[in-house]
Amino acid sequence: MPTFPFRNLSALALLLLAVPTAFSDENDTQATGDASTPNQVVTIDGVFDSKKTHEITAGFEQISSLTIKRILDHGTPVKKGTSIVWFETKDIDEQITKAERDLELAEITLNDADFAYEQFLEQQKLDRQAAELARAEAQQAYDNFVNVDREQQIRSAEKQLERSKQSLEYAQEELNQLQQMYEEDDLTEESEEIVLKRAQRAVESAKFNLEIAEVRTQRTIAQTIPAKQKQEEATLARAELAYAKKKHDLKSARDKREIERRKQKADFEKQQAEFKKLQSERRAMVLTSPIEGLAYHGKITRGKMSDKPSTLQKDSKVSASQILMTIVQPQPLRIVATVTEEQRAQLQTGMKGTAIPKAFPDQKVPVTLRSIAAVPYATNKIECVVSIQGKTGDTDIVPGMTCKVELEPTKSDDNKKGKTKKDNKKAGKK
Repeated sequence: MPTFPFRNLSALALLLLAVPTAFSDENDTQATGDASTPNQVVTIDGVFDSKKTHEITAGFEQISSLTIKRILDHGTPVKKGTSIVWFETKDIDEQITKAERDLELAEITLNDADFAYEQFLEQQKLDRQAAELARAEAQQAYDNFVNVDREQQIRSAEKQLERSKQSLEYAQEELNQLQQMYEEDDLTEESEEIVLKRAQRAVESAKFNLEIAEVRTQRTIAQTIPAKQKQEEATLARAELAYAKKKHDLKSARDKREIERRKQKADFEKQQAEFKKLQSERRAMVLTSPIEGLAYHGKITRGKMSDKPSTLQKDSKVSASQILMTIVQPQPLRIVATVTEEQRAQLQTGMKGTAIPKAFPDQKVPVTLRSIAAVPYATNKIECVVSIQGKTGDTDIVPGMTCKVELEPTKSDDNKKGKTKKDNKKAGKK
């Protein structure tokens, strides 16, 4: 029976081919069961939020700290223009009195500065005239030396030399005449010798004076006059530098004074504006509601109030920028919810459902998921906005109340998921 083994092998091969097909059907069945879970209703927590709110702050610029004199109770209904917060005025009245005195002193100081500035300008005119006069005198002295004095000094030196030569000539001629006259006589008297000696000494003195005059004239022309010219040039140059520096100093001082004057004037105008602002803020020491609604203490964040009760009351200290109240309109409302990333995966805008207020569990409010934030506002926290279909005006629901929101998958999602299942089956058969 040689064919027996081959028959067994054929049966084994058929059995092995059938096994993957069975596993494939089982996997399709399992995938279909898993895909059915997203069709379940998604439940999230929400807060009823007013679509129109207005935060109330003092908003003062000149007053940093305030004391509450009176404040409406939390949740009080208010009309537009209703007074909601009153502040103590004693401190600000004292601040206004002090600011008024400071402003009066600042005005006096500014007037003094204006007068001093006018005096400064007049003094600058005098200083500028003095600088111009000193420069003109230096220029005139230089011009006088170059055009007149230098030539006169040269001529004076030459004339002195000429007079010395003439004196020598006169003395020599007189001596020669005396000698010639006395030589004709055989005998020379004693008085004649005295006269001759006197004439000889006059010649000698004239020669010496001539030598001095020659040296003085040469030195005057070669040294004294050139040195005097350099001195006059240096004096003129120094006068020009002093004039230029004086002009620069005057301009610099004037520019500085003008800047200081503009700054002082700007500071006064700022102080004046701050005083007027302080007076305006004094008139606004009672805050009013800009809209009609409910007056909630504190800040509303994503529809939620603070977890702790408000501590605002008479004698409470608050800052000018602190949010004291939030005026919320009871209608219209929306629902603000915070979901996790896992819940976000099951949500899609357009999903419809029902909101059940925790305070009124018998009420059913039809809702639609309007928007989902693209970015979490905190770790694993994503904001969603759910719109309310219809009106809640006949109910006792007010902003700040919480609810459970049950959202059902949209029909388009079911069709897409059913189509996906069929496509998976077809792919498995292939």
